[in-house]
Amino acid sequence: MTKKVSFVTYADLGNLSNLKTPQAEYVINTFKEREGLEQVICRRSRGCKNQGVERALPEVIYMLLGAISKVFKGNFHKRFYEEEIFDWFASRKLRSSDVIFIHPARFGGVLSAAKKFSAVTVGIATTAHPEFNKALWNEELVTQGYSSDLNIIRLDIKNLNNFDYLIAYSDFAKDSFIENGFDAGRIFVANSDFDLGRFYSDFNQKKKGEFVAVFPAASTGMLKGLQHVIYAWDKFEHPSKKLIILGERKLWPKGLEKEISKKISGDETMIEKGVVSNPEDYYRQADVAILPSRTEGFSRSIAEAMASELPVITTEYAKGLMEHKQSGWIVPWRGVDEIAEALDFFANNPGERRRMGKNARNAIKTKKPFGEAVYEIYEEICRREGL
Repeated sequence: MTKKVSFVTYADLGNLSNLKTPQAEYVINTFKEREGLEQVICRRSRGCKNQGVERALPEVIYMLLGAISKVFKGNFHKRFYEEEIFDWFASRKLRSSDVIFIHPARFGGVLSAAKKFSAVTVGIATTAHPEFNKALWNEELVTQGYSSDLNIIRLDIKNLNNFDYLIAYSDFAKDSFIENGFDAGRIFVANSDFDLGRFYSDFNQKKKGEFVAVFPAASTGMLKGLQHVIYAWDKFEHPSKKLIILGERKLWPKGLEKEISKKISGDETMIEKGVVSNPEDYYRQADVAILPSRTEGFSRSIAEAMASELPVITTEYAKGLMEHKQSGWIVPWRGVDEIAEALDFFANNPGERRRMGKNARNAIKTKKPFGEAVYEIYEEICRREGL
């Protein structure tokens, strides 16, 4: 009997894209090649060649929310309302299937609708458990001298433990769900992917005698560790050093953000680029990537840096496929002295930089593709469920 499989995703498809698009496309394409999909529901689509793709966020609402966001700027949480509306429309578009994937695993309306069809529900968890992240956030607020009830971040995910199965992006993320009560036997791991062809090394772009580090987060909150990188940068001595900071700073306490901004603007060796569409160009200029984050699902930034043959300085919580002293250097969270030590090591050991960089790229090249990993997990779930 042919199984019916549906895929609900917050990704944009066709000629549109957002951060969720690549992973959604890898899964959709793999399933279409092997057995097809009953239904695909996405956030937005345009010029989509895949038959059966339906958008759940009406264009007029998308435009209206964008306009309101511009008027109220930081006081209007556009993403929150977008997700609520997406969830409402997607839950009503959903048709009966045997297995329904929900990407990411955060839409309670869709999950409830899937349960009414008696479908097997599989959530794709793109981050660590939200309550786990929230606890870390509050801990860091206290450490930085702020009240733990400072209402900056919203991390609501409905009915999370009602999923039949979850797919986490990393072992670290998986463990965070188990710690918060999800059955260890019902959660799998599949490392996410990206366009590997965009990322490669070019040693001709590196200036002789200069040591360049890149901080590559796309969206930077306190838990990415930028504050610790900047404190370590002050301790790291090199006659020709440069730190390139990518990404947009979001959801910082005003006092701490003001301090960080002052340090960056007052140091000519630190260059803040903001959000960029071409991170690969900055990786090719760099000698090392540094992202000492406290929590990650599977950091695309770290994986992209590794694909560019850069050794990575990171933490146990964000390492993904990186191995200590094989493809980078693991430092403790808040390990300012250790970060400075790692920078000094890589600045003075170009041979080790090259060796670890090659190992890093090889680790990314040889990992199992995300779509294939998800499909194999799906086959295991079907065996368990007798489908």
